[in-house]
Amino acid sequence: MADFKKMKRVKSGFTLVEVLVFAAATSIFILLTFGTLTSFLRSRNRTKKLSQLQETNAYIFNELTQEIHWSSELDSDSLPNELKLVQTQDEEAAIETEIIFRIDSQNRFLKNDAPISSPQVKVTDFQVANRAAAGNIPCVSIYLRLEYPDLRQDLILENRTTISFRKTKFKTT
Repeated sequence: MADFKKMKRVKSGFTLVEVLVFAAATSIFILLTFGTLTSFLRSRNRTKKLSQLQETNAYIFNELTQEIHWSSELDSDSLPNELKLVQTQDEEAAIETEIIFRIDSQNRFLKNDAPISSPQVKVTDFQVANRAAAGNIPCVSIYLRLEYPDLRQDLILENRTTISFRKTKFKTT
């Protein structure tokens, strides 16, 4: 009968091996979960920055395209690091508006000295070339380089395009 009483006793608690196995399994699970979460957050952050670069690029080229299409003159002397356009509102009254695109010392893209690029995005290069040839449609080639500074690796977006004028007289000096 004494043996039966000993067998009926139930151990309470866990053995050292069970605790160590549980701790190891939990640690592996936590490391995998945090590793995946960290990787996801880095990827999401990079995607946001790339999106910001693309949105800024699209906005700048939208502004350039719109203003170039409706310009009546291009000042070739402003090239290659600045684009100076003249838009004639009323030819009879000789009302003209001058529009200047350039980069400032803080690497912001400016339109008539007002920033049009995102504050986080740096515009590090802006080049314009006159591509008008005799008998061809007047147009300009534009190169733009945008950077998003990052602690790990700077994100860079470069874009080159040609934009034609709808009604243009080239000012020669």
